[in-house]
Amino acid sequence: MKNNGTLRISRPRIEVNGDKVRVAASIGSPEHGDVRDVWLEVDRKYEDGLCHERGDAFLVGMLRYAMAYGYDIESEAPISEELLYGLRTYLIPSLANHNEDIYEVRISSPQDGTFLPNQGGVATGASLGIDSMFSIMHHVNSEYPAHNLTHLLLNNVGAYDPTRGG
Repeated sequence: MKNNGTLRISRPRIEVNGDKVRVAASIGSPEHGDVRDVWLEVDRKYEDGLCHERGDAFLVGMLRYAMAYGYDIESEAPISEELLYGLRTYLIPSLANHNEDIYEVRISSPQDGTFLPNQGGVATGASLGIDSMFSIMHHVNSEYPAHNLTHLLLNNVGAYDPTRGG
């Protein structure tokens, strides 16, 4: 598959709107004139749990799209060293080597291997489809206590939209 350009991910930012707060980033391909804001919004009481210091969530969120449509990814914000290592060393080459329809994405970003303090929560999306049920089942009382779920996320991406059959 040929390269169709670069998706650029801006540095994540926190936006407060009343009793809600978002972590947002501008993502797109400026050369194609298509840049949009992508965000996750939560109640204000969860603001301290949002990570704006790294671009990890936005990179992971755009990876499948980039692989399907032939885009490299460039992040302004640092990406966790462990995530970059896993993506570049194992996931991307493995998927691209075994499927000719998958583009071998090149990721350009600063990297950061330092630990970010956090509140110790572990979350997963909960559409209640087979993928989320599998994640929930394997991350409740697992043999890896640091990976046990503490929160579920309901993302407004279609599964709960009555106009889209959800």
